[in-house]
Amino acid sequence: MRVWMKDDFPTREKSYKRMHTPLLLLVASVLLLPVCSNGSSSQPAGVEKRRVELFKPWNRESLLSHSDSSHDVKHGLFEGNSLVAVGGSVVALAEARYNAWTAGYAGMWLKTIALGETHQSAQAAGWMSEKKWKTENVFVNEPVADHRYAQYGPRAIVLKDKIFLLSLSSNKAKDVEPQEGAFDLEVKLFVGTIGGRGAEDGKVVKWNKPSSLTDTFKRPLLEHSWKEFFESGGKGAVVGDTILFPLVTSAESGAKTCIIARYKHESESWSFTPAKLDIDDCTEPSLLVWKKELLLVVAHQTKNKMYRSVDVGMTWTDATEGERHALSNFQYHSDDDDRGDFVNMKVDGSDVILFAYRAFFNSGNAGLRPLLLWVTDSKRTHCLGAISSGHLSILSFSALLHTESGLYSLHEEGFSQLKSIFFTDLTDRVHELKAVVGLWRKVDGSVMALYGTTGEESTSAPKFDPTVGLVGFWSEVANRTHWRDGYLGMDGALQGPVKRVTTGFTLGTRAAHVVFPVSGKNENKVYHLIDNGLTVVMSVAVHKAPKNPTPLLGVGVRNKSGLIADVGIWYDEKAWAQLSGTTAGAKTLALEEGKTYQVVLTVRGGVAHTYIDGNRVGDGQGSIVPLSQSAEIHEIYVGANERVIGKGEATGDLSVTVFNMLLYSHELSVADVKALLAVKHRSTFDAVLEDEDEDNGDHGDGQGGKSGGRNLAWIAAVVVPALLIVLGLVGFFVLRQRRAAQNAAMRPGAGLPQMPAGYNPYTVDITDDTLDVRK
Repeated sequence: MRVWMKDDFPTREKSYKRMHTPLLLLVASVLLLPVCSNGSSSQPAGVEKRRVELFKPWNRESLLSHSDSSHDVKHGLFEGNSLVAVGGSVVALAEARYNAWTAGYAGMWLKTIALGETHQSAQAAGWMSEKKWKTENVFVNEPVADHRYAQYGPRAIVLKDKIFLLSLSSNKAKDVEPQEGAFDLEVKLFVGTIGGRGAEDGKVVKWNKPSSLTDTFKRPLLEHSWKEFFESGGKGAVVGDTILFPLVTSAESGAKTCIIARYKHESESWSFTPAKLDIDDCTEPSLLVWKKELLLVVAHQTKNKMYRSVDVGMTWTDATEGERHALSNFQYHSDDDDRGDFVNMKVDGSDVILFAYRAFFNSGNAGLRPLLLWVTDSKRTHCLGAISSGHLSILSFSALLHTESGLYSLHEEGFSQLKSIFFTDLTDRVHELKAVVGLWRKVDGSVMALYGTTGEESTSAPKFDPTVGLVGFWSEVANRTHWRDGYLGMDGALQGPVKRVTTGFTLGTRAAHVVFPVSGKNENKVYHLIDNGLTVVMSVAVHKAPKNPTPLLGVGVRNKSGLIADVGIWYDEKAWAQLSGTTAGAKTLALEEGKTYQVVLTVRGGVAHTYIDGNRVGDGQGSIVPLSQSAEIHEIYVGANERVIGKGEATGDLSVTVFNMLLYSHELSVADVKALLAVKHRSTFDAVLEDEDEDNGDHGDGQGGKSGGRNLAWIAAVVVPALLIVLGLVGFFVLRQRRAAQNAAMRPGAGLPQMPAGYNPYTVDITDDTLDVRK
């Protein structure tokens, strides 16, 4: 039979259900393939055909036109510097370093190739040959016996039709201590312009004769009592006609300060601005222009941090404050020795940031951490897969480049003195990128249909965008083991007897629950929520309430000692109550069976607030852990978590349906909660249950049922075509895998490293469909 509640079917819900077409579900299913998880599915087929080993280990005879017998180090390797596009060409720059650290750097080299070549065609893979690239040197450090060349400075950057390379270098005697207060750096600005063609396919870059900027860079050291410039290789930004170069200086105390060197090319003038941050030690700064803001990513102690500026870098605020940027969540959990790179671009009208970082450290993947390509729209983050096929060590260089015609990367691979730099064509990833962004946009539209304002509401009502800060939405996308995030993020693992309904699940006993593992000891932690709080919004239809107090929605928070405390919402057959620790708060709200509720839980700084249909439950003070201790969200759970109620108490009948769950990366204010719940009839439980006799995936006993005519029609209209498409995709991927295997057999080292079992870029094992959900 069909389960109906007392309220009628609202028009808004009808429009929402029409939006979730079989095509959208099919797109979501395809995109949910674990592109970053273990196994061959993480291997982009044919990666070897789309890349070229541009910079290989070298010897002096092949690199330099002359050889100095007084210099006993004859071999070296390249370290990445930059990847830019200018004048219709791609330009890759790398620093040549001697194998012996004491010998330092031999200079800067570059390779160019014209973008106009038809290298993007799959049949024209021959362009991916080092011989097709024009090779030049930017400058060469003449060797001096018993001296070491040190090379500093940010990455090269393009303004209009020119390349700007800021070089800070020193030539120190190996055994001589530097004099107190001495400025021994030589500062030069190289400006290059693409000229005519060379002997190969690449174009020649003509460099100016650089003038010395040493005196210009001495002045800010004296004015601010800085000691010296410190090594950094961050990425700069262009704002109007001004280039912003990120640099690092050190004080007498040893503390490091990030500064921005501003260069106006037309007037050839320089100015220097300290980045006044809320940290006392700042290294490895990189800049990125994002919409109307300037973003700054820095390394601090063992973590990366991100800041934003609305006045072109004059003042900075922590990006975790206010409307939290998803990239700041990611940066917090990336290793401080992973430099990575990021680039902004527009995808079908949407602004996104692409960034490349090594896979997060995991006890099972140590030494097998490929370079992963990620995308964020500032609200959520998704991994597009691995883009390297070899070992990446700590401090490995990587760069991304987006042009009108393609997407490219430049990165280091290898060990110690055997490192090489590879250029890879990633243009084929743009199609997947568009699909992901398109799905995000569709899900945003679905959320707006449920929670957005319409003409029916008063025009004087405050406008509230329910997608701002929204990082997760769980509704129609699911399988037999997991409730899938519509935004392709964190999935919830199903436990106990749960039954699938159209937009959620029905929990059948106290043992039934859904767990969202936000973080853990070694897992990837893309969503770092505790600093700025979180909000969970969920619709709940209570068919039969439990006799004893039972958790419905909760958050577990773990401190440095590994202790986990919980806060959330409990309920029984009489009332709703707020859970704090292991006891319920004093203030309760009456509960009525056969009714649908909107449940809201917010957590910030160790204090939780809970709301039922906009009315606060409890005393409003739910202390989770002492605020003096560092803590992080451990998990979010729906239903009776055994850790809270005890394993022996996970018995007893109940029947509640949870559906349309939202997760925000910040605490919603009281006004926001009221605005979110202002639309009439939205919380009505409107026949989301399928017929009980249908085989809709009961997770408790695994029993199916009889299929009605509507079920057969659904199978004919959706399942059969989807199955045919999936079978075609499987055959396609199998064929590509076989071809990749053949290439690997012919070429040692081809193919991506196999990721260890249980690896997932978000959380371990949450996409393992072999998980036994029965208790």
